[in-house]
Amino acid sequence: MNWKLGAGIALALTAFAPPAMAKDEIGKSPVVIKAAPSDQMAESVYAVVELDKAAEDTHLFATSGGDPAANGLYLFMQVMSEDKMEESPTFWIGDFNSWEVAEQTNDYIILKINRAYTEDASGNILSKDETWKVPMVKSSAKELTVTIEK
Repeated sequence: MNWKLGAGIALALTAFAPPAMAKDEIGKSPVVIKAAPSDQMAESVYAVVELDKAAEDTHLFATSGGDPAANGLYLFMQVMSEDKMEESPTFWIGDFNSWEVAEQTNDYIILKINRAYTEDASGNILSKDETWKVPMVKSSAKELTVTIEK
């Protein structure tokens, strides 16, 4: 792991507060995600994926916490700023049961995800497979908009 990535993840995790998420509406699109302010305790990183087609040094990283049977994997995207004095934006993509990068281009990544939700009518916890299109953004970005394709 390079020093910028390690330092960036450490900074993001030691000082991360999740942004207010939109009301959980499974399958509804788009979802606007704001860059996170910084003030939460660290969690353990269990996966880091370098997005090598991005214009800037960009990574997905995942932490685990909560109930692993109900969206216990927390996925973030961080765009490392070239200026070491500038804060690198970290975007909380979402909480999932599972996720994988299915496709990567210069402009976006495609995530195959599975996430739990509560069915309104019955109150049962169900899960749904979805395909999310996440745009590649610059380190100056303050938000990104995810499109749920399926």
